[in-house]
Amino acid sequence: NYVFEIEHKSDVLNLLYNGTLLSKGILLNIDKGTKEAIKNLKDNAIEDMYNQLQLYRKKRNDKINNLYANERLQNDIALLEREILDNVKKHINIDNYYVTVDSIKTLLGPNDIAIEFFDYPHWQLERDSMVFAALMIKKDWPNARLIPLKGEKLMRQQYYTPIDSIPENALYNWIFGGMEYNKLIKPGDNIYFSASGILHQIPIESLPIGDGKIMSDVYNMHRLSSTRELVKEKKEMKYTKAALYGGLNYDMTDDELLSASQTYTKDASTEYFVSRGLLEDSIRGYKWDNLSNTQQEVDYISDLMKKNQITTQTYKGNKGNEESFKTLSGHEYNIIHLATHGFFYPDEEAKEKDYFKSMLLNDHYQKYNEVDMSMWRSGLVLSGGNRAWKGDSIPDTVEDGILKAQEIGDLDLRGADLVVLSACNTGQGEVTGEGVFGLQRAFKMAGAQTIVMSLTPVDDQTTMAMMNKFYTNLFSGQSKHDAFYNAQRYIRSIKPDPKYWMGWIMLD
Repeated sequence: NYVFEIEHKSDVLNLLYNGTLLSKGILLNIDKGTKEAIKNLKDNAIEDMYNQLQLYRKKRNDKINNLYANERLQNDIALLEREILDNVKKHINIDNYYVTVDSIKTLLGPNDIAIEFFDYPHWQLERDSMVFAALMIKKDWPNARLIPLKGEKLMRQQYYTPIDSIPENALYNWIFGGMEYNKLIKPGDNIYFSASGILHQIPIESLPIGDGKIMSDVYNMHRLSSTRELVKEKKEMKYTKAALYGGLNYDMTDDELLSASQTYTKDASTEYFVSRGLLEDSIRGYKWDNLSNTQQEVDYISDLMKKNQITTQTYKGNKGNEESFKTLSGHEYNIIHLATHGFFYPDEEAKEKDYFKSMLLNDHYQKYNEVDMSMWRSGLVLSGGNRAWKGDSIPDTVEDGILKAQEIGDLDLRGADLVVLSACNTGQGEVTGEGVFGLQRAFKMAGAQTIVMSLTPVDDQTTMAMMNKFYTNLFSGQSKHDAFYNAQRYIRSIKPDPKYWMGWIMLD
């Protein structure tokens, strides 16, 4: 009701924008701020507590199938997290979180627009229905402007409606029609936007706007986790170190699993459309199929990187197991590229899958519902992952090859300026007021800056072409942003069907 009442009260719109900045990702920022404070304090006692916390989290992740036995471990984790926060909260740099309209405006150019989308219950709609609005700021505006989105009935339920089932241009008109009508945006503008609710799951940058054009053809689109990112100091990155995953073998014997695991020191802290994701037609016999083009993809990218004097570690075949990925933690890899299967299951669907049943249908979980499982229902499949996925036993000392979002979030990937998730549905997750709980949140928790990911199934062969073009652009001197959109335009020119290119997004 308050939002509805202040729609035309410009003197309080800046306060609303400031509140939106503070609330988006607040828990994520506290977690990241805590990690940074621990690193900067160099206090042995606190570092020991944090290392112990990582051990507890590792045990929790390993034994998540037995939540009842882990009740004490869950309590230990909660107590240790609280104790660490109590010790470091005075040292967390709050300047990164208390960003205001004024601080953003000082950094905007004349053609820059910052937009915070948000959703809220409307007093005229039925219970649990949400409507959406956009808060906009420009350098020369004294106050933020609030634009209710037109046609909110189209998408007010918090579920993804397939793009191809919505009339052409309807989404663009719903989201940007009011801004365009009021001449608040114009061709060539740099639009920095942060999504909310169902908007997280829509490839806004690729929405058709008529005459064969999409948003990113007319505007310079920048997707941000929050427009707070605009004031974050970003040093120019010179890439020196990269890790690439592709051509993985998802079927491994016990001996192969053990041998590959022992290689790494575990760290306590119609065209034929082969999909890189969780689709029944791409999982034959309830297992993950090998992706033939991913090895060519990482070989091509590896050669490019070596020509650019980037130290490159490539993980293929049996070598790209879960153990290998966890050893990346704390080792300052600037680029991490994963060409493999990705997945996200909503809660009810996960309960029907064998791999998740033991953790989601556990009597303790059902009775107490104490553990948020959203970060376990999203992940990536690494070498050997078929054994656990099918419910087969694996050696006790071996990771199961299903790299879940929660496990990624517990790592230290703060050196990663660019993470490319060359797989299906990697941008999907549980949408909450705090953001999207899935792989994108996991890599942000771990410290990654920019993430390339997909909101839809993606074609294996075309994805290889897009990724190769992206890195070619990047190493020719283009910015991450330009390299990404130019690669997408290239794919559009050879594969006009939106299923080949529309779902890709880049998030800062």
